[in-house]
Amino acid sequence: MADPVAERTCMECGGPMERGFIADHSYGGIVQSLWVAGGPDRGRFSKSIKVKRKRQFVVETFRCAYCGALRSYAPDA
Repeated sequence: MADPVAERTCMECGGPMERGFIADHSYGGIVQSLWVAGGPDRGRFSKSIKVKRKRQFVVETFRCAYCGALRSYAPDA
């Protein structure tokens, strides 16, 4: 069976898509972006966002080698 990631094409120009990720800078270093269900819930006394007990998925991002368009996905596994 063919690798579905290798076969992705750009929806804008039809060019080949390269797999990557969006790097988020945090206090402890660089982490990969997450998709979190629902809206942001802010802490009562801080500006941080609460994400515990919410569904979360790692975000995979593909970039077109021709036009630079980005397309992000949050697969279930």
